[in-house]
Amino acid sequence: MKTFILSFLFLVTFVVSCQHDGIDALESKVNPVDVYVAGIENNKACYWKNNQQTYLSSGDDITPTDIFLDNNNIYIIGYGQNDYFKEYFWKNNIRYSFRQYLNVPSNVYLRIADFTVVNNDIYFCGIIENPSPATPNEKYEYCYWKNGVKTILNTTADITFGYINNIISMSIYNSQVYTTGRKIINNVPYEGYYEGTTFHPIITIEDEYYDSIGNLTSNANNLYIAIRKNTVVYYRNLLTGVDTQPNQTIPSSLLPLIRLDGNDLYLLQYQSYFKNGNYYSINIDPQFELCYDMFILDQNIYSVRAVDSQNRGGKIYINNVETFYLPHAPQGTKQILKAIFAVQN
Repeated sequence: MKTFILSFLFLVTFVVSCQHDGIDALESKVNPVDVYVAGIENNKACYWKNNQQTYLSSGDDITPTDIFLDNNNIYIIGYGQNDYFKEYFWKNNIRYSFRQYLNVPSNVYLRIADFTVVNNDIYFCGIIENPSPATPNEKYEYCYWKNGVKTILNTTADITFGYINNIISMSIYNSQVYTTGRKIINNVPYEGYYEGTTFHPIITIEDEYYDSIGNLTSNANNLYIAIRKNTVVYYRNLLTGVDTQPNQTIPSSLLPLIRLDGNDLYLLQYQSYFKNGNYYSINIDPQFELCYDMFILDQNIYSVRAVDSQNRGGKIYINNVETFYLPHAPQGTKQILKAIFAVQN
């Protein structure tokens, strides 16, 4: 009898152990991805890794706008009072100001528009004032920086370079720096992009609002740019020169962001997206109707949902399944999810 009981207990232990190992194996298959989300809670900048929160150092009243990883280092970008001015970035929770990084005095105009890191090299682009210009047309410089070294792309007397919508974007492809920009050629204003320091015009600017270039994005095999001309939105493969227009009309007020997943291209809208030009709706949350940001990895869609841009909480969705909830905050308190990134762990 003792032998039978011991054998039975061993069998039960073995089965329970196998079940636990099976669950662990299943979980590792179901959730092999780390999900990072940047936002602000109770007026403090923070990020979540797989729903576990970390407050950012010296992050009071700073709103993060982007989060990504490079060589296992976590980078987060944020702004203070003006959402057009990226003022700070964190590397592994150590905060830097762009002025500090570039040694720019506080009385000199500086606006950083985009930021990225590739193989530990830090790139950003924007506009900086020349305090001692040789001519009025050299007062402001449109530049990019690599590890703090400036490359001037264009100069002007206009502090905004004519940008009403403030869309300036950059991407690195095959170690080359690409930035969106505009330039006057034979008295005609063009929007296009710089390949290094060489400008490639794409569209003429006849309407400041409806004629615009969107974001640049790339991966190992692709380089794309979003375009809006005469209210028509499309995107261009800069490696082949091929333009693609989505199969449904995009509202003229929107210039969707491009996201890449391998060779698949996604155009993001607040309540829908296009994949390779084909329209797909998003399962709308009745409380958080707007898709604020989206990241796609291996055909899985990771998204941040919001009510609006007024710091009123948010949710995280993976393939239309809610996985995290940040509640509304009292009026006057900044609390919102802003950006999402996913990486194979």
